[in-house]
Amino acid sequence: MMFHPVEPEVITYEKVTVPVEGGNLQAALQLPVNVSKPVPVAIIIAGSGPTDKDGNSAIAGKNNSLKMVAEGLADKGIATLRYDKRGVGSNTALLTTEEGLVVEDYAKDVEALIEVLNKDVRFNEVHLIGHSEGAFMASLAAQHKQVASITSLAGAGRPIGEVLLEQLEAQSPAIANEAKAILAKLEQGEHVTDIAPALQSLFRPSIQDYMISWLAYDPAALLQQTKAKTLIIQGENDLQVKPADAKRLSDFTASKAVYFKEMNHVLKDAPTDPAGNMATYFNPTLPLTEALVPTIATFIKS
Repeated sequence: MMFHPVEPEVITYEKVTVPVEGGNLQAALQLPVNVSKPVPVAIIIAGSGPTDKDGNSAIAGKNNSLKMVAEGLADKGIATLRYDKRGVGSNTALLTTEEGLVVEDYAKDVEALIEVLNKDVRFNEVHLIGHSEGAFMASLAAQHKQVASITSLAGAGRPIGEVLLEQLEAQSPAIANEAKAILAKLEQGEHVTDIAPALQSLFRPSIQDYMISWLAYDPAALLQQTKAKTLIIQGENDLQVKPADAKRLSDFTASKAVYFKEMNHVLKDAPTDPAGNMATYFNPTLPLTEALVPTIATFIKS
């Protein structure tokens, strides 16, 4: 039997460090090649959970979706900056405890990146691309820092409490009913101690401050308050966020919504059956939906 060494990942980006609250944020700056004039740059903001700069996590699997977005945009002449969220990967040290964490903490990281990029002479515009919860973070950061545009990739269009209840209802009406009572208290800013084992991952005491802060926002209304041009992109085979969410975002902001028939939550063509759909979450070589990157690039350059 012969063993072949695993080839290390080819690094195609520039490693950068940005001062943020509590330390320094490590990020990956993906630059177009052979460019002699300033170009647009987009900050790619990952979704919920322990998600890294490439769109991968121990929970959702390795699919490299955001890495592919960055590389695809570089080929189109657009730079990107992506990063592991605080508490994840190269930025693990920035989050020592989840207690007391609120959504604004993540948004402030985005604001710090915007500020640095706005001062960089290599770039003529700063854009935001948010995936899933990252779309919400983009809207939140854009309340305080000027950006040229926001692209929402599979971003929820309703308050998170409503989205969670819908997802839980599909799994177990009984559990959803318990969650409804918990959410009602959290929405009033009250902490909850009596939590069923099945709901501990969602509502454990250490993340209740985060949930309380998140529940206070309506993502569609928040996006409406930004001054940036907006593009909404949604896959029709997304098991987590529905086309109705994209429509609500679009209706609130009077912005264009683009729907890809076969695309799922990790931005790849997938079947409608749950098992086949979820298999794409663990496939790092499956390409993105073909029209995704060209659509984003055209919008950013428009």
